[in-house]
Amino acid sequence: MGLLSSALDALTKAAGRTSTQKAGAGQPGVADRVLPPIPDLATLVTPTEIEQVTGGTPKGEPRRNGPQGSEVIDGRLVIWEAHLTNGDEFLITLSVSYDEAGSRLTMDRMNEAEHTPLEGVGERGLLRVKSYKKKGTSEVGVSALKGPYTLSLTHSSSTGQTDHEALADLLRIALTRF
Repeated sequence: MGLLSSALDALTKAAGRTSTQKAGAGQPGVADRVLPPIPDLATLVTPTEIEQVTGGTPKGEPRRNGPQGSEVIDGRLVIWEAHLTNGDEFLITLSVSYDEAGSRLTMDRMNEAEHTPLEGVGERGLLRVKSYKKKGTSEVGVSALKGPYTLSLTHSSSTGQTDHEALADLLRIALTRF
């Protein structure tokens, strides 16, 4: 199912559960906790900004898992994925935890999965660059912690682009919009 399914599986794994486990299972009081507001992901990054970073604009209706996302063990996971006019894909992922400890745990687990530190982005930033030499493609992802939120931007390049600076700059801007 593509980038969206892969991202959901990776993030639910990072959250310490499988995609079939009920969020909050075995955690007394989870249902009583209140999440911080969930911003509309389409307002965090504009099509023009996506084009500046990737060279393509979103085409068609982006794939989403709903405005409130999916329930995960410590909050909600909201995903927005667009196919671009140049054949690339662009993914925005927002993990919203009940508290800052939950979002720090998410970042800790992401750090264990092929991520490296990314300085100067949010309270804590992470970078992931994956090149697929046989196909000539790549994935570049940047993630940042902001309070109870973990925001990630991922560019899947059909030409193998691996520069992360423009994507990190866009992440810095997106963090100011919520």
